[in-house]
Amino acid sequence: MDLNEKYFSNNSRGFKIINRFYLKYRDLFSRTIFVEFEDFRNQIFLNISGIRLTEGINNEEAYIIGAIKIQCRVQLDKAIRSKKEKPESRMNETLVEGEGISFTENLSADLPDPHSILEGEEVFNCINVFKIQLTAEEKTLFNSMIDGKTMLKSRT
Repeated sequence: MDLNEKYFSNNSRGFKIINRFYLKYRDLFSRTIFVEFEDFRNQIFLNISGIRLTEGINNEEAYIIGAIKIQCRVQLDKAIRSKKEKPESRMNETLVEGEGISFTENLSADLPDPHSILEGEEVFNCINVFKIQLTAEEKTLFNSMIDGKTMLKSRT
C-alpha cells in the first residue's frame, strides 16, 4: 500500500489530522497559497513523500503520523510569519550573517530562483525531521558534521 492511500486518502488517520488542522486555522491559511484544503494536503504529502524510511524505524505509522503533525505545524508557522512580514521580505526569512541572503537561498548552488529556494527549504525540513529522532549526543555529532568540525571522543 502506498503512502498516499494509507495516510492521505479520505477517512485515513493522516487525512483526518490534516483536515482538522486546516479547518482550525482556515482563516489564516486562506490568506496564503493554501486557499483550498487540497492545496494544503498536497503540500503536506509532498513534504512527507520526500522522507526516506529506513530500517531503523520501529513503528512506521507513528513516524509518518508524527511527520504529518510536524509538517502541519511548519506550514502554520510559515503562514504566521508571512502574515507578520511585508510581502517583499518573505523570500529573505532568515538572513545568513553578513551575507544578506536567506539560509535556504544559501543552500542552493547557483543564483536563487523559486525552485531552488523551495528545494532548500525541503532539505532543511527533512533534516529537522531526521534530527527529531536522534539522541542528544547524536544531535551534537550531526551538528558538528554539518558545521565541518571534528569531534574527538575519549573512550574511558
